[in-house]
Amino acid sequence: MFPVFTWSANADTAIAEALEKLNLVSLGWKGFEDLEWVRALKEKYPVIDQIATNTSTISGIRLAEVKALLILADACDHSAIRSYFVAKMALEKLSCARNGAGAGMGDKLGAYLQIFETTTALVG
Repeated sequence: MFPVFTWSANADTAIAEALEKLNLVSLGWKGFEDLEWVRALKEKYPVIDQIATNTSTISGIRLAEVKALLILADACDHSAIRSYFVAKMALEKLSCARNGAGAGMGDKLGAYLQIFETTTALVG
């Protein structure tokens, strides 16, 4: 049901891959959220959107929730969950590059980097 993407274990490389494979520079945040597979993933696992929205290095990185999601999710969906967070990390990096890391914008990128490390370790 969900597309399967492969990502580098290196965060910077995975960001570059996501920007290219998912056409994120053109899509942007809204376009990404409107992708059919993203909508379906968020419908099947509503907590994924809550994790993405609420995670930050300031308010708390939701690593325990990410781990719980992967435990409860169907194994065949793990790749899509990881892809979702890789894309979010890439979009956050793109936003920081375009707008600067001022005003706390880098706090979400830092959180997504830690989520990336966790999903890389758990999903591969």
